[in-house]
Amino acid sequence: HYADLPRTGLLGPVSIVFHKLLIAGSADQVSAYHAWAKQTKKPGTNIQTVKNARPEIRRALQRARQFLGLAVIVTVIIASVAIAVIARHFSEREANTSALFKCLGMTQGFVRRLYIGRLLLIAAVTSTLGSMLGFLMQFFLVRIMAQWFVLQLPAAGIMPWLTGLFAGFVVLLGFAVPPVLRLSAVPPLKAIRRDLGLPTTSAILIWLAAVSAIALLITWLAQEFKLALIALTGTLLTIVIAAVVATTLLAVLKRLPRRGLVWRYGISNILRHQRFSLLQLVSFSLCIMTLLLLTIVRVDIFTHWQLSITEDTPNHFLINIQPHERDDLQNRLEKQGFTKNGSFVRPVVVARLTGINNRTVSVDDYRQNPRAQWIVERDQRLSTTPILQDSNRITAGTFWTDQTSEDPQWSFEKSYAESLGLALGDNVSFKIGAKIVTAPITSLREIDWDSMQVNFFVIASPGLLRDHPTTYVSSFYLPQDREDFILELSRSFPGVTVIDIRALLQQVKNIAGRASMAIEYIFLFTFCACLLVLYASIHASKAVRAKEVSLLRTLGSSGKQILASFAAEFAMLGLLAGLAGTVIAAAAAFSIAEFVFKIPYQNNWPLLSLALTASTVLIGIAGIVGVRSLLSQPPIRALTQFG
Repeated sequence: HYADLPRTGLLGPVSIVFHKLLIAGSADQVSAYHAWAKQTKKPGTNIQTVKNARPEIRRALQRARQFLGLAVIVTVIIASVAIAVIARHFSEREANTSALFKCLGMTQGFVRRLYIGRLLLIAAVTSTLGSMLGFLMQFFLVRIMAQWFVLQLPAAGIMPWLTGLFAGFVVLLGFAVPPVLRLSAVPPLKAIRRDLGLPTTSAILIWLAAVSAIALLITWLAQEFKLALIALTGTLLTIVIAAVVATTLLAVLKRLPRRGLVWRYGISNILRHQRFSLLQLVSFSLCIMTLLLLTIVRVDIFTHWQLSITEDTPNHFLINIQPHERDDLQNRLEKQGFTKNGSFVRPVVVARLTGINNRTVSVDDYRQNPRAQWIVERDQRLSTTPILQDSNRITAGTFWTDQTSEDPQWSFEKSYAESLGLALGDNVSFKIGAKIVTAPITSLREIDWDSMQVNFFVIASPGLLRDHPTTYVSSFYLPQDREDFILELSRSFPGVTVIDIRALLQQVKNIAGRASMAIEYIFLFTFCACLLVLYASIHASKAVRAKEVSLLRTLGSSGKQILASFAAEFAMLGLLAGLAGTVIAAAAAFSIAEFVFKIPYQNNWPLLSLALTASTVLIGIAGIVGVRSLLSQPPIRALTQFG
């Protein structure tokens, strides 16, 4: 008990004592206390939060945030595509009305302001309704996840509402305004001559507006440059590849023999409306790419993350092992079979960072870098090893060998070195006891913290720390039915401290599970956005198809033949879109796994094949459903309405 501590005699002039204060409360209370503590803290005092505490928890939270950011990004992309398709259809439908306005004496500027004001009003209403729906869905999500939290989750503030409004207006300006601006330039003659097309808009203007809008939203929503760059690059590549595939196919189709009435008409229909077919192909490809990307992330990458914490992952740590106890303790662990997954005894040397390249290091050198200040203020645990363990991967430089292990060398964890502004070749000095040890950095490493092995930010070559005071640390997996082994260790090694991290492992698994559920929740919105794109693409061509259906029926084609030809057309579009979408989704998933989440990518060819088949079949069925209602209209009605 704390009150009994003075009577133990442990608190002397040379004792090393650490005091810890745990703070809990509302978000505002903790934030206010954190700000006060940062201003008043003294040298040697460290402030830890969830973000800078255990690397395993930090990594789990970071991955969860990245997964959610990815889900939000792809949903915004698909919603933007749907708005672009609908805006194009809207401008074509309103062309005659705009021409009529010109005939009644309205100026071009008035017509432009009229339609822009109409779009802004629509954006304000829909963004407000969307934000209200978001608040409602958040309420249900909190109710569902309430069983996982001890405290009541806070209600959403004003920022999500402002975010929804801002996103709505940005998407509108980037994807809807450029097509609608064409309406102000429609000539009055269009009211009489329905065959006149819409004035063309600069392709550069349309692309610049769209790319700027989506880049702004992706960067803002992702809150991580690397993830935003991969998502934006994947989107642009999908558009470019889909456009190249469509253009190439159209050129090939012109030269291929067309056998059979159904396929001849279906392929000819794609060739007759090349620009619109290209738009449909790009839209479908983006939908397939985003849905497949989320599925790959959820099924493959996310599952791999959860399974990385296996049943035999080390769940206990042993610290303060003395040199004379090392061999005996290692033998006991091996005899009990507890030395799986890299469980072995590692040396620990306590040191303090003092210099970089012959320059004395102080906290004042890193005023804008809290993590670097934390590193400089606290004692560092250094270790040494002749062989690099499997949970570490060299990213720069060269790790020492048997021939170079006696040379003075440091190996730094990559993010640790970046926090201090260190690079290969820099000479770093640590104070160990009364001695200063200096050596160059010869390698940088990435650490798999999910392995729960004993890992160190700084490792020295074996010859560098050989003559310094050393204790040892180890980790091992203890089965649930072998709790008696802890008592045995305590009796045999009373000075060794046993740390149970099973609660930490469970917390990491819980974070993975909650992030998985949240992604599935957001996936519903993405799926709805894809359905909207599919509906908009089919509905946008309904007027032209109504006239074609009427002409075909007048010329004697049966309803089955017409439906079969449309099915062939949409199935071909689905096949091409599936090819482009699956290729880009696989490439994007590989990039995200390797460079963002740092998880090995596993090819899932059955899933890709299923996506390709499903896109062909489902888009073909959607095309039939979309145009089936046209067969019930009398041909004379369609010819007079759209003629």
